[in-house]
Amino acid sequence: MGKVNWQAKFEYDFMANLRIFQQALQKIGVTKKIDLNKLVKAKYQDNLEMIQWLKRYLEMTAQLIPDYNALVRRSN
Repeated sequence: MGKVNWQAKFEYDFMANLRIFQQALQKIGVTKKIDLNKLVKAKYQDNLEMIQWLKRYLEMTAQLIPDYNALVRRSN
């Protein structure tokens, strides 16, 4: 989480964040091919499909953490 640029404004910042995301997915064993060039362009349909896939993947595999606080997690 410390590597993510939460203040990203430019394409190269977005690409760096998406690479971190892709590396994290690979680390947990996800083999889905993600076209980062499409996602970095921020087209609605491409991003919607990725978010829908991610939501479905998390529903199928993740265990919810009841006391998770995103803001606290980001500050560490």
